[in-house]
Amino acid sequence: FEAYNPAVPSKPASETLALQRKQREQQLWRNNDTPWVVNEHNKNHEYTTKWFALEKWNHKIDTEAMKEYMQKTGTGLSQQQLKQIWNLSDLDRDGEYGNEEFLLCLWLMEQAQQGHTIPLTPPRNHIPPSFRAMYSTPPTQQQFQAPNKRNPFDAAYEPPVEEPEPEPPQPIAMMTNMAPETISP
Repeated sequence: FEAYNPAVPSKPASETLALQRKQREQQLWRNNDTPWVVNEHNKNHEYTTKWFALEKWNHKIDTEAMKEYMQKTGTGLSQQQLKQIWNLSDLDRDGEYGNEEFLLCLWLMEQAQQGHTIPLTPPRNHIPPSFRAMYSTPPTQQQFQAPNKRNPFDAAYEPPVEEPEPEPPQPIAMMTNMAPETISP
């Protein structure tokens, strides 16, 4: 038997490596294979516990409650940082926070409090798996830095108009065949 000596492949040029890396990243993005940052750092349980402690309506935390929570727990963060975190974590732009948006928000707040720079657009691993179909291509800075009427930390914020409570129904007088003088009060 002859010994097998495979040929040593030549090292690809840096441009080829960069192109291969970009193609691999795009493939991961399309296939949802990028691990979510919250899971990657084992924060899901910790943050989900906080999620369940908050009052929700229709499985979401409303704008005012979320703003209050961020101000209370975002110790040391400026209004500008809170605005940027809101823009990055309110992925469906409805002004309310579902579970994964809340978890992402906590991750970004924690990172900012530790002195890390808040990204201008969410990296691939910041988009939760259930939102990746919404962002079939990598998000752009314009999507996340434009004025946001649903962000309470943004100057463009427009609070939702609350509808007045409807008048309670009035009792309907019963119709009877009896003469009015025979009905006793």
